[in-house]
Amino acid sequence: MKRTIFCLLCLMAATGLSAQDMDETSKTTTEYPSFQKATVVTENGKTLKLWGNIFLKDGSFVYKKGSNILRAKTETIKSVSFGDDNYYRCDSMLAKLIDTCNSNMLLESRLIDRENWERRIQNSQDITSLTMRDVVQFSTVDHGTYEDDPFPIFRDYFFVYNGEIVHASDRVMIKKIPKDKRQQFRALTEKNTFNWRDKECLKKLLKFISGVSFDEIKD
Repeated sequence: MKRTIFCLLCLMAATGLSAQDMDETSKTTTEYPSFQKATVVTENGKTLKLWGNIFLKDGSFVYKKGSNILRAKTETIKSVSFGDDNYYRCDSMLAKLIDTCNSNMLLESRLIDRENWERRIQNSQDITSLTMRDVVQFSTVDHGTYEDDPFPIFRDYFFVYNGEIVHASDRVMIKKIPKDKRQQFRALTEKNTFNWRDKECLKKLLKFISGVSFDEIKD
């Protein structure tokens, strides 16, 4: 038993996952339990006021139109705001703004871990064909809650760096860092306390790639 726990901890450390990352779940298929007032800025510069939500299947924006719920084409959206929560288009999804520095941003995506979920329901004897259709294939936005079997959630992080969306990972980021700054980049990211899944660590890295002095953020 002790050896199993030790191996799990090693795996978590190697992949940058924490217990919180592994255990996070959602009882709904949307970011907010109910639809919220949303301000949408489109790519052509229009501003729309809608009742909307973020669909956790794919990070798309869904909104109410009369009695219908529609899904917007993500490529037509520049940003969506729900009060103080701001989302920006990040490739094919909307990701939440975590921090900004100069013209760069740190974004967080929060999606249902579909592979994990599908693997779980395939091993379950209590899943109905209706649930299989509406939940696994995610053909509709389901307003029900799943108290006994919530959805596993996976968070991922991205930088908007020099106008380009860059995945927050060592393998991708190292290629974007100027060669004369890579040694300092390594000094930050190879510390025992640095975690690619930790927002506070990534905020420091955002400052570094945005031109803040290394000496100001190294501690």
